Amino acid sequence: MEQGTPEWLEMRKNYLGASDAPIVMKVSPWSTPFQLWRKKLGLVEDEPENDNIRYGKAMEPIARKAYENIPIIWLRLRLFCTQRKNS
Repeated sequence: MEQGTPEWLEMRKNYLGASDAPIVMKVSPWSTPFQLWRKKLGLVEDEPENDNIRYGKAMEPIARKAYENIPIIWLRLRLFCTQRKNS
């Protein structure tokens, strides 16, 4: 499923994504868990696009590429630590 398509946007209503994490953790200066809950239920409309949203969208490919490398490094570190512990 391609990001940004109508199908993708509809699917996002049913799941928490990376953009929702700071809200759930109560560290977002822009939204609260209650506001997110209302948004996921479709009780409020999406906010109009602003400079911050446009910047975030522009940075998504860079952030995605960086994230794609993290799990491999983490798994290798975990395997290394496990092997050393069992030696």
